[in-house]
Amino acid sequence: MDKDTRRNLKIVFFITQIAIVMMVSMAIGGFLGYYIGKQLDADYIVLIGLGVGAGAGFNGVYDIVKVYLKNDKAPEAKEMTDEEKRLAEAEAAFSEWRARRDEEHEDK
Repeated sequence: MDKDTRRNLKIVFFITQIAIVMMVSMAIGGFLGYYIGKQLDADYIVLIGLGVGAGAGFNGVYDIVKVYLKNDKAPEAKEMTDEEKRLAEAEAAFSEWRARRDEEHEDK
């Protein structure tokens, strides 16, 4: 399987996973709201159940997106830590110093 096909399948799986999480969360919230509403003889509780289900669904989608973005990040796009930044600056300064020293020795 080539890279493009694998990437496209990953995207389709990602979108499908989001849709399933939202549908299942809202169905469970709606069903529980309907059941509790029937027990308490209050039909409006279905809306509260749907709202809670939607909130749970959005929370699930947030978790899925967070994991997807964490796993999809390319190594070169990785954020450098403070220690890595200081090391890169020190290496650059050392390279500049060595270049100046070599120029001075060539002039003599």
